[in-house]
Amino acid sequence: LVVFGVCMLLLLTVFTLGTGPVVLVGVLALGGALAALRQLLPKGTVAARNGLPAVVASGFLVNAAYFSMEGFLPVLLTGIVGLPLTVAGLVITCGVLAWVAGSWVQSRLSGIRSLRRIATYGEMLLLLGIIGVVIGVVSTFAPVVYASWGIDGLGMGMVYPAIGVLATNEAAAGREVVALAQYQLGEVLGSGVGPALVGLAVTTATAIGSGLQEGLL
Repeated sequence: LVVFGVCMLLLLTVFTLGTGPVVLVGVLALGGALAALRQLLPKGTVAARNGLPAVVASGFLVNAAYFSMEGFLPVLLTGIVGLPLTVAGLVITCGVLAWVAGSWVQSRLSGIRSLRRIATYGEMLLLLGIIGVVIGVVSTFAPVVYASWGIDGLGMGMVYPAIGVLATNEAAAGREVVALAQYQLGEVLGSGVGPALVGLAVTTATAIGSGLQEGLL
């Protein structure tokens, strides 16, 4: 865990300082972070092996997918669609309300459907909403973005509590706390890596002379 923390700190330093010989340090730090991460997460997480590894991988992916878009939706609606910030900010509220509704749906389904099935339903809605947001970026049609983000919020409301419980259910006897910690590490990494990748894409697009729309896509 200490090695992972130090390597991530070095990576942040590299992003701050920019190019040159520092990039080599960044590559080494990335390699060290990935090596440490393999020891921290359940074996088979990268391959989403059945059981706890698949749960941890799902936690990483759904958080990366959701939060990589959430932080940039106001930028999309103001910078590309041309809406005022007060109106654009309502898309976040839309997602939050839909998340609450999804959590309610998950609680109602938990008595008649397995947690795995509920999580799968939520992930399918999340994927559908992401596709809709991409269409919204291409078409610059704001209602599509609002509706799609509502679908995303509904999906996250269903999948988020389900996979959290699955993490402890899939743990070996006596290792429930460890399994939950591994799951939380995966989801936190996802919520950080996803937005970082989108930010890198937008920054790169700007640097090479492309527009905001191309960067978001």
